[in-house]
Amino acid sequence: MAGINIPHIILQPLQQEVGYKTEQIVPVSLFQRTILALAVLNTSQFKTLEEFIDYAKKNPGALTAGGSGTFSGPHMASLRFEKLASAKITYVPFTGAAPQTMAFLGGHTAAAFGNSDDLVRYKDKVRVLAFASEAGFPMAPMVLATVLAQMLETSLQQSLLISRGSPLIFFSRPIAAAFMGLALLSIIRGIWLEVRSRTLEVAEEDEA
Repeated sequence: MAGINIPHIILQPLQQEVGYKTEQIVPVSLFQRTILALAVLNTSQFKTLEEFIDYAKKNPGALTAGGSGTFSGPHMASLRFEKLASAKITYVPFTGAAPQTMAFLGGHTAAAFGNSDDLVRYKDKVRVLAFASEAGFPMAPMVLATVLAQMLETSLQQSLLISRGSPLIFFSRPIAAAFMGLALLSIIRGIWLEVRSRTLEVAEEDEA
């Protein structure tokens, strides 16, 4: 079992040798959807998306935008941006979200096509110009993520330091064990529903 990213698992095997084929991977459950965003540093000269596009049109290829990998979500977002904006930028691929974010924060790229959950961590340092979705984010989850994400991450790190890396600390108290049990049940339920849905689809195809 392993975590996967879409469109990575579809596009990368089509473009290069990656050691696997898309049809070899069977998704069990899709548990997270992260909207990509185009962001610049809050010290950037670009205050709006229109200013960014206007500069890119007047200076083809001069603006650099970082992203995690080639033939990935950020890469496709950069190509889609160029088509819709009729402007040319230079996409800079990194080996992952972490090095891409650090390079962006260090000013090595003018912009970044980043995961919204990564950008939220640095909300005081970046300016989001656009989301890669017409619908955007529902307000309630966005507020919860902005307010609680850093607190949860800090508490997790503190707990693991106290327990010297042992996850058993999360089961040491009844209320903690109850919440962990509920979380585990929700994951199992999601997997079961996905498997059940796929089984029904296969049965319907066989009948047809």
